[in-house]
Amino acid sequence: MFYEKFTFKDSQIICIFETKETATVEWSHKTHAWERTGRAIMMVPRTSTTHAGKFEKSYDQLSIDADHSDLVKFSNPANPDYLIIKSRIKRLVDDAPTVIKKRVADHRKVLSDTEAKYVKALDAPDYVSFRKHRVDEPADGTFQWFLHDKLVCPWLSEDKPSFLWVRGAPGQGKTVLSKFLLNHLESRLPNPQHTVVIYFFFYDQDERFQTVNSLLRSLIKQLLIVPDLSGYIAEVFEIDLPTESEDDLWEILEMIIRAPVFRTIFCVLDALDECKHEESRKRFLRKFTRLLQTPSRQRFPVLKLLVTSRPTVDISRELSPFPCIDLKANPDDLKIFIDSKVTALNHLSADLQKIAVGLLLSRAERTFLWASIVLKELKIMILPSPAKLRDTINEIPTVLDELYRSIINRIMEGTPEEQKLLRSTDEHTINLTAEAVTSTAGVILEVTDDKVHLIHQSAKDFLLKNQQLRSAKFCNGLDPNIYLAKVCMIYLSFEDFETGPCGNREKLAARKRQYPLFYYAARNWHTHIQGQHDIGDISNLICRLIESGSPVLRSWGEAAEIQDLHEATDTWWVATKTNIPWLAEFQLSDTTIDEDRVKEVAKNGMAGYNIMEMFARRGDVRFTEAAVQA
Repeated sequence: MFYEKFTFKDSQIICIFETKETATVEWSHKTHAWERTGRAIMMVPRTSTTHAGKFEKSYDQLSIDADHSDLVKFSNPANPDYLIIKSRIKRLVDDAPTVIKKRVADHRKVLSDTEAKYVKALDAPDYVSFRKHRVDEPADGTFQWFLHDKLVCPWLSEDKPSFLWVRGAPGQGKTVLSKFLLNHLESRLPNPQHTVVIYFFFYDQDERFQTVNSLLRSLIKQLLIVPDLSGYIAEVFEIDLPTESEDDLWEILEMIIRAPVFRTIFCVLDALDECKHEESRKRFLRKFTRLLQTPSRQRFPVLKLLVTSRPTVDISRELSPFPCIDLKANPDDLKIFIDSKVTALNHLSADLQKIAVGLLLSRAERTFLWASIVLKELKIMILPSPAKLRDTINEIPTVLDELYRSIINRIMEGTPEEQKLLRSTDEHTINLTAEAVTSTAGVILEVTDDKVHLIHQSAKDFLLKNQQLRSAKFCNGLDPNIYLAKVCMIYLSFEDFETGPCGNREKLAARKRQYPLFYYAARNWHTHIQGQHDIGDISNLICRLIESGSPVLRSWGEAAEIQDLHEATDTWWVATKTNIPWLAEFQLSDTTIDEDRVKEVAKNGMAGYNIMEMFARRGDVRFTEAAVQA
């Protein structure tokens, strides 16, 4: 029916019907033409004219004393029927803005609910919190030179797509520069209604910020929450959100970018070198740069992409055709930074602060990171004096690797009390607070948002290649990787998880919040096992974790997003599903294990770094006794 196909629920339709019969048309042989001389009939009866709307009222059913031919013909403006119809049309016109506004608002509410569900399903990492809490605020007055750089000026102002690569060695301030640029862009948008700023910070110490998949989800979310975007891309919300496919996520991102909503899109991506999987980031770069090179005649927004990274070989190869800025800590910025930090050291007198600033500037060698580490040392200095200040600053190596080595050596040579903090026993169970962690482990660790992190990516790189932790007392003589593997496996075997899998996303999310180590352990316990010689001491733990049909297996399998583990019948089946090849060999043979294959499986693990992070909890933290004693 008409109202089922062509009207809204709130449509108001006026039905007008004739009351006189109309002469039918017949052929005249006399005039050789069609004439209304035939039988008179009711051309359109009232039953066919009315009931065009679902909620039609009798008030909207108007009769006119005319036949069908004269139904819409009036002799003059004073005709009573004309006056009635005119007044009704005028009322409809006057009411239209209010009706349409409400209609759009109702539609928007329905769409908003859909959007909210879609955005939630994206499961993007909390990029806003990361930017706020994990990235230092730039000191007032720093990085102003960057805005006037000959490559940055056109990137900021020209009305055309552009790409800019900022590369620099560790400690030159790339990430703080990214935050500075975002703050600048957001505070000075030329036209906020048609310009949007999106961003992502890669971070190698957190799985949520390591992948292109997380990057794509974050960029999609940032674009979807822009007001008034949904009207142009409602079809996006009809797509089932993929859980893993980067290709599908990219297709969605590209669809949103193509929407004729934005005039300009600024996109800042920091620390691209900390993105896992070289091939994945290579594909992303090629797709994004292809969008930048789209002919201007197509109706795309102007894309402005800025990427920061170290000058790694693979990234340099991909980005060599594009403009590049080699970032080195600006001397003026370094002075502003050191001045602001030293001024905050209230336990230093004005004279000592002046000495500290001078010594730091003379040895910092244009590296923010070195200055930051030394400033942390000064912050905890007890009974400072000019001589002590000079000795402390002058004895600290200026080369980062040497600096990290000295910090680790101090930890390794720590007092028995410090070792007890890193290695709990029956007699010494210690609550781990932020102060306890940082004061014991030195300046190489920092606690942010109740989580423990290495001070910088370069610290992780150092620990991975240096192997100093092999002699650490808290590892009980084990290789740090095997120590971590045992901690993870024992943790996964706790009775808390013997109840089996949660069964739904909400309960699983609650479990991950309650047990922060659970998610990491489930996904990474096997990556710390590096060779055949590692298996012997932990074979019983492996057997427990991979026991077919066990609640423990299904619990960690659910957290690691491994499908259908409840159907497992043997070790080979588990090995196939979990993509851990050596698991099958582990039980099939006690002696034949392909070490190269094991290393291949393990090479992408988080080997040997950030041990303290394994024990991170909200608020005060306590070591799990069984885990550390094992």
